[in-house]
Amino acid sequence: VVGNVLQITAALIGSALIAASLLLVYRFAGRVSGWIGTKGMEIMLRLSALLVLSIGAQIVWNGMKSLLAEIHIA
Repeated sequence: VVGNVLQITAALIGSALIAASLLLVYRFAGRVSGWIGTKGMEIMLRLSALLVLSIGAQIVWNGMKSLLAEIHIA
């Protein structure tokens, strides 16, 4: 029971930190885009796309690994 409460508390704190960081990013996006210019924004866009692609590949990899483990067990 204590472990579950600790996990829920950790998940809530993590969610709050992510929400706060997103708030700050969106709040100051206009200023940052002015500082780094159009070429910098293009680079940031490509880097963020690479990050999203990497996360997607990891999700697919984990799903395939679980699927193959289930097939092997059955």
